[in-house]
Amino acid sequence: MREQVVWACVEDALINGGGQMALQNLRRLEVASMSNPNKTYIVVEKEDHTWQCSCPVWIFRRKECKHIKREKAKLGVETERYD
Repeated sequence: MREQVVWACVEDALINGGGQMALQNLRRLEVASMSNPNKTYIVVEKEDHTWQCSCPVWIFRRKECKHIKREKAKLGVETERYD
């Protein structure tokens, strides 16, 4: 339970702008971790069609993570390409 509270604070600070005027969410999805069934992450699509996730890959690298890619694939949305 404590982990969920910590992630809620991280989500608020990083995904919602940490007190800045934040864009509205078009979608907010709770997705299961692929490596740990006890963890979930929050994937958000903003009104400017950018995507964010509460997982460490997105938080620390700001790269499209596998959680975002999976949700975009379900919706038929193109994912970012890294060459």
